[in-house]
Amino acid sequence: MAIAIFLICGILWPRMKLTATNRIAPETVPVFLLNEGRGLERHSFFKLLSTEDKKFLSAFQKKSPIKDGHNHLVFLPSAREVILMGLSARTSYTHRKAILAARRVVWFARREKVKQITVALEDFTTSDYGRGPHALTELIATQWTIANFEFLEYKTPPPDGWMFVHTIELFTTNTKAANDALRTGMLIGEEINKSRVLSNTPGGDMTPVRLAEAAVKAGAESGFNVSILDEEEIRKLGMGGVLGVSKGSSERPQFIVMEYMKGKKTEKPIVLVGKGVTFDTGGLNLKPEHGIYEMHMDMSGGAAVIHTIAALARLKVKKNIVGLV
Repeated sequence: MAIAIFLICGILWPRMKLTATNRIAPETVPVFLLNEGRGLERHSFFKLLSTEDKKFLSAFQKKSPIKDGHNHLVFLPSAREVILMGLSARTSYTHRKAILAARRVVWFARREKVKQITVALEDFTTSDYGRGPHALTELIATQWTIANFEFLEYKTPPPDGWMFVHTIELFTTNTKAANDALRTGMLIGEEINKSRVLSNTPGGDMTPVRLAEAAVKAGAESGFNVSILDEEEIRKLGMGGVLGVSKGSSERPQFIVMEYMKGKKTEKPIVLVGKGVTFDTGGLNLKPEHGIYEMHMDMSGGAAVIHTIAALARLKVKKNIVGLV
């Protein structure tokens, strides 16, 4: 099956296909998310199976009750595979647990090398989330996209390659509205993943110049303006704190200004500020061992601002937004 790929920091990264459907395609693996106490027979997917497969699954559940946290990849008599995942009882099934369940679906599918799955929207509906199916679909798409992420830049590929989910089909009745929400959610998830790549890159490679280049690239791809202030411009503006920190490094400082001005001309901009210290040595003599290995993530606030503006630009939000890193 063809799968789109895009480049992040030298890595060929798979772009998952998310689509809404009102049927189960023969080549896909349906996922049954089952709250404790809920029989398989009540799930929407159950009635779409053959009689022989239904009998087999019913017998399987009686023999091995599916409890919260249980995951099973089951091979049916028809040769179809299905995934059974246990959730908490409906009375304690919260919106937060539904988000974790969305991620868990992707993690388990990747572990079992399942590339195409179908999941029912109804399995993520909870009583404490009142924003409606469109917002829920968008949120689920974001969770699926970030769960399909892995930072691979410094890893040796396994002999059979990296395993990612290629396609997720969301089972729902209103497929048009769902497809719109899936596109939005995936876009947000993609920008989150790009910020994670920047944050995970070690300080020896993620220098101030590299971070500034990443902002310029994001602006060119997404449609916002980027200005980079060098050390002399920073000095003229009296940014003593930035200059003081940079004195501890052979790398020269950069100050990133991003502008996305698509709102009314009279409207004051929303300003996002992100810390972009690419490696913090100030606490090396103070922090315990486990507090040191994440020093390179001191610029994660800056990465988040860069790709928040990128996401807003791709979504064509009608606002004036300025980002400072």
